[in-house]
Amino acid sequence: MSKRGLVSYSDALRLEHGDEIGVTTVYPGYIRTGIHDAAKDSGVGLEGAIPAERVEDAARALARAALGRPVRDLATTRAGTIQYFLARRSPRRLLDRITLRAVRRLVRRGSFAAGGLAHDLATRLSAR
Repeated sequence: MSKRGLVSYSDALRLEHGDEIGVTTVYPGYIRTGIHDAAKDSGVGLEGAIPAERVEDAARALARAALGRPVRDLATTRAGTIQYFLARRSPRRLLDRITLRAVRRLVRRGSFAAGGLAHDLATRLSAR
């Protein structure tokens, strides 16, 4: 939700200030840092669920956003750019089905801890 909030804030800045300022929304992916430890301890870690990105790629994207030619949206990797492009142009139901299939696959692999934060979700998806 916080990432969506930042995207909405960027959109509001663009609407409010028009061409007076440039606003680029940077979309970093999963980067292996300690910030993810709490989620991992709660049974919903991202390791293995999505590809990890390098911190160098995120830094390069941030520098490009600040110093390069203005762009509206900027992912930190080429794969992220393609994924965001396809996600924005795909029907919502298709994205929902793809996401649900990926989460079910993670449940089958045991990616969610039995007593963790996602226990109810894992139980519900295991029953189907």
